[in-house]
Amino acid sequence: MGAYVDSLQFAGGFVRLMRGARLKELIETAHRFPVQVSTGGFIERVLPKGAKQVERYIAECAELALTS
Repeated sequence: MGAYVDSLQFAGGFVRLMRGARLKELIETAHRFPVQVSTGGFIERVLPKGAKQVERYIAECAELALTS
């Protein structure tokens, strides 16, 4: 369906539940087609936790090649 999909969004913080190699495999598959992968705006849940947690969240998104 790659010709019809341009974005994959993890809903409700699901990206936090799916960890490790399986998550990376899913993201890499999306990027091969090229489909942008997003956390679905989950940063709104991180912002109240303070600057340190926001920095950690952004670093993890960058490591996984996600957009928030």
